[in-house]
Amino acid sequence: MDYEITYLSDGLAELTGPEGTKTGIASSLSSRVFRSVDIGRLQSGRGWILDLSGGMTPWNLEGILEDQGQMVFFGPPVKGKTARPENLETQDLILLGRIMILAGEKNLPVQGFFSRGWMILEDRRVLLLPPELMDFIRRNQTEEVKESCWAPFNHPDRQGLEGLSFSLAVLTYRYLTGENPYSAPGDELAEEIRTQPVIPPLFRAPGLKKEFSEFVVANLDPREKPPGLVSWRPYLDQWEKDEIFVPLKEEEKEALEKQRAELESRRKTRIELKGFWRRKRTIILTAFIIAGILIAFLTAPVKEALAPPETMGMSPDEVVEAYYGSFKTLNQELMEDCIDKKAGRQDLKEVMNLFVTTRVRQGYEGSTGFMSAQEWTDRGRPLPDPGITVYGITNSQITRLEETRYQIVYEKWYPEVPEEENQSIEGVYPRGFRVRDTAVLEQQKKGNWLIVSLNRTIEDL
Repeated sequence: MDYEITYLSDGLAELTGPEGTKTGIASSLSSRVFRSVDIGRLQSGRGWILDLSGGMTPWNLEGILEDQGQMVFFGPPVKGKTARPENLETQDLILLGRIMILAGEKNLPVQGFFSRGWMILEDRRVLLLPPELMDFIRRNQTEEVKESCWAPFNHPDRQGLEGLSFSLAVLTYRYLTGENPYSAPGDELAEEIRTQPVIPPLFRAPGLKKEFSEFVVANLDPREKPPGLVSWRPYLDQWEKDEIFVPLKEEEKEALEKQRAELESRRKTRIELKGFWRRKRTIILTAFIIAGILIAFLTAPVKEALAPPETMGMSPDEVVEAYYGSFKTLNQELMEDCIDKKAGRQDLKEVMNLFVTTRVRQGYEGSTGFMSAQEWTDRGRPLPDPGITVYGITNSQITRLEETRYQIVYEKWYPEVPEEENQSIEGVYPRGFRVRDTAVLEQQKKGNWLIVSLNRTIEDL
């Protein structure tokens, strides 16, 4: 079917043909991107036009055509503008906030806030274009489009409706202050969102009420659980009544400006230090690990000579249980007291290195980044969050074969090793093995029991 296409602003288009006028969305994607896609599935997706009274009108994709080297999808005619920040006025943002709350209450399958996928119509309704289609277009867009229409408005760890309170907070912050709450470029943006508190907007929008500023920050703060969409209602009411600003005296403005400069300077320093740590962490961690090994090596004879082992008074059963329990707590000192160094060399090295690494990360980042394999299993073995290292053993079974001879069967989990030296391993599923150990214990002169022999077989899970 032939249509005459008139391109408007913001990637919108008007199609005129035998069946009348249609509204088109220019996808910027070439036809070859669509060749491997089930067009029928995309067309089965449903968009919705929502109004403030709670009314919902379906908006279905009617067709896709190619024009000027790109694919254009179209459906029933509507008139309006996309929800790009540059297009928004005060009443637009308030309307968007209320519609987001409605979308949450109606549990609509919203994938997030892709500014090209939301339209503010001339009749003050909002069109949410079909999420399946917009998600496909977003994922196949150029990095430039993703960085301008998606990445700044969506929290990397808050999906769908849960993330809309974050999106609304970012849009509100940008509108009220004229500045982005985050400054990191490209791939570093997600890390900044996850770790760096923002400058409260009242320092960038003098006169903004403290409680309104604090609420916006609460939706962006990486250290706190966000209030959620419904909590926006009273603040949107205040905004609509033009009650979110108070007059300031000149000296108050000067004081805010001074505080703003100090906050921005401290925040910049934190980000730069974190960036330095991220770039140099391999070198730093290696140095700390080597230092830790040297310290352990030098102090071990003194410890052995002066201090009784932690296992003193333990039975052979208890020594075996303590040894394998130390994989969960990274207690390398207890492990050393349970096993002869030659028999447990590899285990001791692994735990010592990971222990030192987690303590260094604790000092630099405020978090060890470590999760025991047992805790991970208790959570259902999900894909670890970025920055989380899973290590340890699960499903251990200890069987006493003879008086001082034991068989231990368990699953052991390691963080996956990257294929390339500079490849990130964050957010990668751990690697698992099924391990069978045969341990032999002997009683020492001090009276403590020690694992003196450890034979091991390993299979991939």
